Parts: sequence; C-alpha cells; structure tokens
Amino acid sequence: KLQARTEAVYLRGDPGAWTGQQAVARSTARFRVVAWGRRAGKTKYAAAESLGLAAFQPRTWVWLCAPTMEGVDRSFQMVKQMVMDLRLEYITMRDSAQEKLIILKNLSRIDGISLANVDAAHKRDGSSAGAAVDLAIVDEAAQVSQQSWTRVILPTLTDRNGQALIISSYDGDEGFFAEKVISARKEQTRRGGESSWEAFQAPSYEVNFFMFPQGRNTPILREAEKEMEPDEFLELYA
Repeated sequence: KLQARTEAVYLRGDPGAWTGQQAVARSTARFRVVAWGRRAGKTKYAAAESLGLAAFQPRTWVWLCAPTMEGVDRSFQMVKQMVMDLRLEYITMRDSAQEKLIILKNLSRIDGISLANVDAAHKRDGSSAGAAVDLAIVDEAAQVSQQSWTRVILPTLTDRNGQALIISSYDGDEGFFAEKVISARKEQTRRGGESSWEAFQAPSYEVNFFMFPQGRNTPILREAEKEMEPDEFLELYA
C-alpha cells in the first residue's frame, strides 16, 4: 500500500525524493554506493536485484562479490532460497565451500566470487580478464581494496557496460568504500545529479521499518547504544 501511494505521488509530479530501497532501485546511475547501517537490508535487496536481472534478462552474468567466500555465501544463500521459493527452473546449482554458481534455464548465470581468491588468481594468471559481467554486487565493501575494484571488478564490466552495486556499513572513514561514498556525492553535486555514480547514506532505522518499527527508539537499538561506545554505535547503525 505504501509503494502504491508513493508511486501515485511521484506520478502526480509532487516535489520530493525517493529514499531507502526505492531510491536504490530507481537510480539510473551505473555505479551505486549504498552506505547503510547494519540490518538495513542491503544484502537482501542486492540478492533480489541480482535474481530479478538474471530471471528477466536472458544470458546475463551476475557476480556476487565479497572479501571472503564466507561473505559471498550470505548473499548467495538468499538468491538460492529465492530461486527455490519462486520455483525458477535452473540448469546448474553448485553450492560448495569452493564454488557458488547458479545457471538458470534462460542461460543467465549468478557466480559467487571471493575477492581474496580472484585477487590471488588474477595476480597469478589474469584469470578474470575474460569475464563480461552485467552486474557486480560488491558486499562488505568496507573490507574491499581499491586494487580489487580497479584490477578485478571494473574490467569485467567494460564489455557489456555493466553496473555495480557497492554495499556496506562503515568500518572507519578511510579506504576504498568510504572514499567512494565521498567522491560519488561530490560528482552528483558537481553534475547536478546526472552522474555515473550515486551514493545513498541512511541509518538502519530509517530504511528497515520492519526490523526497527520505532526508529531509533526501537528497544534492540536502545540496548545496543547502551552497550557500545558512541562512535561504534554511529558507525554500525547510524
């Protein structure tokens, strides 16, 4: 009901801006950087978009990337569960400690990619050079290096003008992810919103109404705030 109501407001031409998952979904930027707090729904959204693209556009190639295979497994299991729930037909489904792969009947493929493994392989034999990816999800991006982005992920997006969805909560204010949030915001401002990069920042409790129905006053958040140092709480949730 909320989506239908906001869509009607948008179609009327009333001033305003999309927020939360709606804003990310409706963005036309090629590269989107999502800096939300924990439990805001970043990975769940990314998994849904990955499968949506793969299911409705035949022969697409999606990478689910994370710094480690354990991180990859989180988004891969969400995609796998949705494939089962929606009863989508598939040709291949591999889910081992070393390999995460789904090939749908329409020949779209979703690969789980550990950046630690690919980084090492790329340095050894350039193994990612032949990939032509339509969408790269970069999860836990605060743990990803600039080198992984420029040498491993970005080149795979060149052939098909592929997109990237870079998601994470903060882990310090330096490094690839924090710098991309800042540079994306600057580029948006400089170009009046028409940019290949777009950044989205929001506290967990302003995105996930279901997890935090009372906003910042939700009891689990108030308890967490009591137990944490102020900076730690702000970094993780706000």
